[in-house]
Amino acid sequence: MAGYADTPLTGAHFAAFCEKMVGQPYWYGACCYKATQSLLSSKSKQYPGYYTAGRMDQCQRDIAARAVVADCIGGAKGYAWTNGGASILAAIGTDAPILSKYGANGCPDKGANGMFTYAKSKGCPWGPIATLPETLGLALGKDGHVGYYIGNGELVEWRGFNYGCVRTRVSQRDFQYWYQLPFLRYEGGNMPAPDPEPTPDPDPQPGDGTRAAVRGQRRGHQHPPGQRAELWPPAPGAFGHLSALCGHGRQWLDRRGNRQRGGLGVGRVCTGGVTK
Repeated sequence: MAGYADTPLTGAHFAAFCEKMVGQPYWYGACCYKATQSLLSSKSKQYPGYYTAGRMDQCQRDIAARAVVADCIGGAKGYAWTNGGASILAAIGTDAPILSKYGANGCPDKGANGMFTYAKSKGCPWGPIATLPETLGLALGKDGHVGYYIGNGELVEWRGFNYGCVRTRVSQRDFQYWYQLPFLRYEGGNMPAPDPEPTPDPDPQPGDGTRAAVRGQRRGHQHPPGQRAELWPPAPGAFGHLSALCGHGRQWLDRRGNRQRGGLGVGRVCTGGVTK
């Protein structure tokens, strides 16, 4: 897509932002904030185990350099809360303000593990690191940490106090899974997550709100029974294509009114339960 990397809040734009942040310091609990004495005092009281005496000299150097600081998940939150990070980049080494709105663009204030859990609850695609697609801006996670894929086997991560924001290779790190961040749009569409189950489930009754609903959430589909395939999703490309399985027990009525099983096809009507 032409100009995709120039469009804020897309995966490609976020990946480019991360590359520009390489070299900036890591401060635990920060979300792309200006390094100031006030911030250091606040974070030291909030997280005394991280802001130890041995780190104070480096923190003071960061303040003197007018650096912009973040932790691993804070890089993504800061980007979203500033509508794409333009004011963050402008603030590096200058006195320019960072224009940030807490919680903006649907980005919640969650930690590394919590953001992964939230993304799954919103139906965002994810998978084991061995299946990592060549999609810019994906989050790469493991317990307590996250980095961001920038293509060609490389990532950017706010790795820790001793490293700062660095560029590394996926093959040299121990990330366990990838996932789409729920507040970004990805080239090719935000595709429904694949079904990890090798065989279909038994058909639930219409209105079943248990397993069918969970599977519907995992694919990102939220439509009522009776919704025709050609009318869902309402925005073309919202999920990338119109041939994914729905998750409502995979029960459909074709144009002749015959009950069918299998993938969503144009003209078929969902007879499953409503997802939340």
